[in-house]
Amino acid sequence: VRLKMTTLSPLWLRCVELTGDEAFGLRAARYLQPAQFYGIDLALCSSATFGEALQRHVQIVRVLSTVALSRLTTDEQGDIRLEVRREGSAQPTDAALDCFYRGVYIRLFERQTGLQARHLLQRLELTRQPPADPGPWQSLGVPVAFGCPCSALVFKSESWTLPLPGANPHLLAQLEQPI
Repeated sequence: VRLKMTTLSPLWLRCVELTGDEAFGLRAARYLQPAQFYGIDLALCSSATFGEALQRHVQIVRVLSTVALSRLTTDEQGDIRLEVRREGSAQPTDAALDCFYRGVYIRLFERQTGLQARHLLQRLELTRQPPADPGPWQSLGVPVAFGCPCSALVFKSESWTLPLPGANPHLLAQLEQPI
């Protein structure tokens, strides 16, 4: 069952309030499991290259989120930007976004490639305001910029052509149909 952002936002806010932990979303992300992503994790891992998986992700992100739109661009240095922009009037909480970026994006991409985020990413750009203690975000192993105009994962250009160890075109064809 998918819950609406308007239902979840008060829960996220209350969790941060009760725990007093502004990094609650980062910590909650460790409880997300690949099976919770409706087969998307397996479909992306079955792609031939990381670049192909990123393109596929942009096409099917609507299964994961009703408030985010993704797009791929290349910056001046040739690095790949996976930009995530909010769609509609619902505003996710910082904790929800932190959980989404850590649990969905970073862990998903680490699982796909078998590499730690620091080997894939140049930096993570977040729209959220800087936290009082940036330590939990710094522990992600990549530079994090806060207060950006849009959120983005900026991948090293060489990550685009990385072959994925789980590449399986037959499985991918079966998974894409229902997704």
